[in-house]
Amino acid sequence: MAASYFFASPIDVEVKLEGEELRKKVDMKLEKEKTVSCPVYYDGESVAGQVRPHLYHGYGVGNRCDLA
Repeated sequence: MAASYFFASPIDVEVKLEGEELRKKVDMKLEKEKTVSCPVYYDGESVAGQVRPHLYHGYGVGNRCDLA
């Protein structure tokens, strides 16, 4: 756990899926007392949407995306 302070990721990733607001939601616990509401998807369902990387100042990123 202490290693996460020294090796923090220089990037945050925001994932926005189409139709997300119409889906059933479940609350998932994060660290400490934080919770986040997540849409439910079932095995075999197709999903579409956007992924937006947010870089911290001074960092660059290379990307690769493989879609099957």
